[in-house]
Amino acid sequence: EYDFEISYHGQDVSKYTIKIGDDGVINNELARGSIQVKKVDSLDPELVLKDVEFNISADKDMKDILFTSKTDENGIAKTVRWICTK
Repeated sequence: EYDFEISYHGQDVSKYTIKIGDDGVINNELARGSIQVKKVDSLDPELVLKDVEFNISADKDMKDILFTSKTDENGIAKTVRWICTK
């Protein structure tokens, strides 16, 4: 959300300060949220799929699983209400 650039300013520069946001302050409040997905057949969207497992991870490589949920008889999987940090 905030563009900035860091570059070399010479060997005589011992400290370099970057201010981001209004007055150098970034408002970083925690947000609470949940996720709901509905799993259906790719060829027949009316056919919902039960017992499909979904993993929520903090990483693209899925190494740090935060939450796991399975779809119910309606094809719905939900997470609990949690704190979103991004």
